[in-house]
Amino acid sequence: EKYLPAWSPTAVVSGFVAQGLDAYYRTYGDPRALDALEQVCVFISEALAHTEKDNDFYAISYSTVKPDFCYNASLLAAQTYALAYAHTGQQTYASIARKALHTVLSRQKSDGSWNYSEDLHTRKQRVQIDFHQGFLLDSILKISQCIGEFPEKVERGLQDGFEFYRECQFDVSGRAKWRLPTEYPADIHHQAQGVLTAIRFHNYNENRRANAMAKSVLTYAIDHFQSSRGGFFYRKHRFFTDRTEYMRWGNAWMFLALAAALGSSE
Repeated sequence: EKYLPAWSPTAVVSGFVAQGLDAYYRTYGDPRALDALEQVCVFISEALAHTEKDNDFYAISYSTVKPDFCYNASLLAAQTYALAYAHTGQQTYASIARKALHTVLSRQKSDGSWNYSEDLHTRKQRVQIDFHQGFLLDSILKISQCIGEFPEKVERGLQDGFEFYRECQFDVSGRAKWRLPTEYPADIHHQAQGVLTAIRFHNYNENRRANAMAKSVLTYAIDHFQSSRGGFFYRKHRFFTDRTEYMRWGNAWMFLALAAALGSSE
């Protein structure tokens, strides 16, 4: 387990901020956003441990506390490099992003899923299959788009990963399952991530099943999680609902999902 001091910077938070900076720069062309994005790359390069064992292994640590290998954190850091590469052409960024991507891709299981992390020394994996699958798929897709490479291994990994996510991690009603094999509680963060990943896959290859998934997951979230004030509840258990409305964990992610749905329908 990781215990971080308050205000500790991480690859995950920095990676999501970087996505916002990239979107802002692409929309408005403000050079300050690109400067800030490159500063995030500096943080990742100088403050986070990079573990490279050979030509086939590259991992970027979750936090500044110690070297580790959390799959989604490593890929979010790699995605930041890829976003910066798309604007600057800095080959070092593309090289690191490519190596980190293929390292995580090599950990994909035969059913298309990934575990959560692995010990750098023993290689023992932490089994945890939940909304992080959506994070991984999003990062693999975005990194590949930014560096302009879709080899057959990446294409297959994306398709197998998405089909597992769609078929195994959501009920036919659109309800997100918790951590497989546990089905409850349904969590608003996972509902939002399901919408986002499905929309991104539909935009990538016009996957009709992805489009149908986005609609069902979003409809379930609105019907079962949205309050009369417009916000979204935290979790839906089998027999009761936790009606706490968390801004970062729930509402921010659902607002992003709603915006993505509106943009996709245009």
